[in-house]
Parts: sequence; C-alpha cells; structure tokens
Amino acid sequence: MNKKIIAILSLAILAVICMSAVSATSDGKQATISGVDYNIPSGFVEEKDLDVDAKMDINDYTMKMTGKGYTKNMSAFMVLVTEYSGMDIPDSLLDTLSGDMKKINGVTGRQDYNGTYTTFSYLKNGKLVVVSATDDSLLGKIVVK
Repeated sequence: MNKKIIAILSLAILAVICMSAVSATSDGKQATISGVDYNIPSGFVEEKDLDVDAKMDINDYTMKMTGKGYTKNMSAFMVLVTEYSGMDIPDSLLDTLSGDMKKINGVTGRQDYNGTYTTFSYLKNGKLVVVSATDDSLLGKIVVK
C-alpha cells in the first residue's frame, strides 16, 4: 500500500515539474531562455539553425547571449537574452537604445522598426531581452510580464 502511494506521489511531482518547463497558453505554449519566460504563438516551430549560444569575456565579466528562433509560413520571430556574469544590466541601458518607449503586456521597453522586422527590447531580472518579429502584432503574443 505504501509503495503504491509513493509511486502515485512521485508521478504527480514529475507531472508538475514537466508542466512547469513548457506550459500551454491560450495561444500556444510558454518557454524559457536563461530564466526569462516568453510565449510561442500557436503554429510556430523552433528552427534549430537560428539558435544562439555565445559567450564572450569582457574585462572581468563574461557576457552570454542565448536565443531561439521560430517560423510559421512567412512569419518569424526570435527571442535573444543577454546577461553578464556577476552584474545586472542597468535600467539606464534602455535610454541608449533606439525606438519608442512602449508597454506590451505590462512590460516597459523600446520598440523599433527596421522595415522588415520590429524589435522590442526590455530588461528582466537584470538581463536584456530582445524580441524581433516580422510582424509587430506578434510582440503582444510573445512578451510575458
């Protein structure tokens, strides 16, 4: 009897852990890069060729950039997270970026248009997050507070 209860509890704990890694949203699923959550809109598929995983030593710090790209027909988006070891990126960084200050889903950042794509850059947990998309209406489906 005790073995049966332990097995059931173990399966329940495993299910909770698995669901927290990628959970469903009303428009797709949620994913995480370097501790930053974002949504993957329905129908978008990860393109492994677009993955970014780079490190660079700068003086006493290590800069790490991690990103993933997704496509659906002629639409695409990418989420890129930049962080420094031992240091949070200061809020004042947003003042140095181009674009207009905007709030998307309660997240304040800078939105900029490049003709073929739009970017939304914001800070989360001391990290710089840049979401680039071929259609600016996707930003509201991707950015999570």
